[in-house]
Amino acid sequence: MKKVIVIGESAKIGKAALSGLRHHDVVSASNSGKGCDYQVDIGSEKSIRKLLKRVGSFDAVVNTVGVCEYADFTNMTENK
Repeated sequence: MKKVIVIGESAKIGKAALSGLRHHDVVSASNSGKGCDYQVDIGSEKSIRKLLKRVGSFDAVVNTVGVCEYADFTNMTENK
């Protein structure tokens, strides 16, 4: 079982992503924080860092909102 952070799980794409993650430990987050585990503003590095610190270790992030660059997670920056 993997620990997966799903951002935006309440929208259609997020719900579709969740359907394939039933056998994993899913941690949910959204901008409003309503109906999920954590609140996060994906436009704010400070907010993202706070989320990751609170969640602790994890295996994957599924972001179903906004624009996302495809890169190795450890090499990503706020500007990338």
